[in-house]
Amino acid sequence: MSGEADRIQALGLETLQGLADASPQSWDNESPAAAANVWIDTVLQNHLATAISHNLSTQNRYLILVQVLCQGLAQEYANALCQGQRLRCPLIESNGMTPRSRPWLRPDQATTFDPATLALWLACARLPEAGRLLLGDALARGWPGFSGNASATFIPPARKHPKASMTIPARSAHGVKTVNVRRSTTAEAHSSPSGGERELLRQAVTAALLQLTQSAAFNRHGGEGWRVNEVFFLCAKPFAERLQDSSWVATQAALQKRKTLYRRLAHWGLIETNGSMPIWKIRITEPGCPQPQFASVIKLPAALYRQAVSVKQYHAGTVQKVVE
Repeated sequence: MSGEADRIQALGLETLQGLADASPQSWDNESPAAAANVWIDTVLQNHLATAISHNLSTQNRYLILVQVLCQGLAQEYANALCQGQRLRCPLIESNGMTPRSRPWLRPDQATTFDPATLALWLACARLPEAGRLLLGDALARGWPGFSGNASATFIPPARKHPKASMTIPARSAHGVKTVNVRRSTTAEAHSSPSGGERELLRQAVTAALLQLTQSAAFNRHGGEGWRVNEVFFLCAKPFAERLQDSSWVATQAALQKRKTLYRRLAHWGLIETNGSMPIWKIRITEPGCPQPQFASVIKLPAALYRQAVSVKQYHAGTVQKVVE
């Protein structure tokens, strides 16, 4: 956050410390299950630099910092649970609580654990009040940082004064007051202007999707894409290359890196993420094909691409998610 206005910079540092304090810790002692500096360094080096644009306002840059930190921390919890560790619940302060009385997460909960949901609740529980106010306002305006229904889930603090969002109060131990967050049609329209990046990307994805569905590489074993119910599964690398060849994406230097392209698609809600990750692993089996096909794919909700709603379903075989 170097070079930001002083208040936002201080808020960013306070947020970083609050989320570092929430790093996974084993249930029966104080030792961390994942060192805070390791996951934070990974997030800052691999995600933040490509997600933040210098053209964004200071508040929007703070919101992206919150998003990537919370998603990175949620993924650390998912990884630790999959490794069989019992963890303290990160949504509950541990002050004054004995190990036996702390809420905890069990390894057998790993299969039902949703990092995307935890990322939002980490923001609810661990952000400073000023940060929660900024996030609550952004979600009310339709900002797609966490999920499509984030504004209905988020519990921002009560606003005490019109300027409260730019103050940095001391951390409170009394929780937050629940308020209703309303989304206005004006704000929603403003969040996705017709000439904005989201719409330009959506148009490029639609064109590339239609091109793929009309080719011999669609809906077959050994292919590059399949439609299953209301979802398109598209082989990530080949589809990214199709996108990068499109007229608008070809002019965007940053989007020539596939990882950056995936993150921007996820940021705008144009693909469904696998927790905090854009890539899914699937297996395609088809009668008459002795070996299954394994593929790394991105997942597109058909509802976002109306021109593709008439595309036929894949019936020749089955597509299954691979659990890693």
